[in-house]
Amino acid sequence: MTSLAVVLLSWLLLYKYALLFGVYFLSALALPLPGNTLLLASGAFASQGYMSYPLAFLSAMLGNVVGDVSGFLLADIYGERVVEKLRIKRSYLDGVEKYVNRHPRSMIILSRFGGTLDPVVNIIAGLGDVSLKTFLVFDVIGNLASLWVVITAGYYLGDYWQSFSGVATTVGWIVFALLATGGILVIFRRQIGLSESSFVKQFRHRVRKFIRMYGE
Repeated sequence: MTSLAVVLLSWLLLYKYALLFGVYFLSALALPLPGNTLLLASGAFASQGYMSYPLAFLSAMLGNVVGDVSGFLLADIYGERVVEKLRIKRSYLDGVEKYVNRHPRSMIILSRFGGTLDPVVNIIAGLGDVSLKTFLVFDVIGNLASLWVVITAGYYLGDYWQSFSGVATTVGWIVFALLATGGILVIFRRQIGLSESSFVKQFRHRVRKFIRMYGE
């Protein structure tokens, strides 16, 4: 556990729901804060009567959604200017944008489980043609599912929640790696001679193969 996580955990019972909201809000804006670690601990504390399960869940949920929407809107309003000033080649983003535009539901929902990828998808969706309504609906659905899994795991693990925090982090990085790899392949699929349909089939096949290999 990082020193930052230790400090934030020491504040958790003092600032409770305000801390959860703030950490999840800033995490959604790409600050590397241990939101899931705090939420796991909140679930454990809720099982012991020190915190409210519904209030902890709603605080994290609200912070994450507000942060996600803020990132989306900032990218929508200022994203193109930033891309131009940073001299990022537009061709590097076009493939990923098109893929997110065509599959916004699955990309938004899945990225809520990826942790680190969450802000990236927010920005790509804001740069692309995804509407605010579509983004908000599926952001809420994804956050409801992903945050419920984390806080419920903490609640039922109780005193053993710390032993699970490393597993949760690892799962998040695996999801991030899979989706990031897919994004890279989308960018370069023309160079490797794949149509979008064949790319999607091959990517799904590789994901299933990965799950079979490490799920046994």
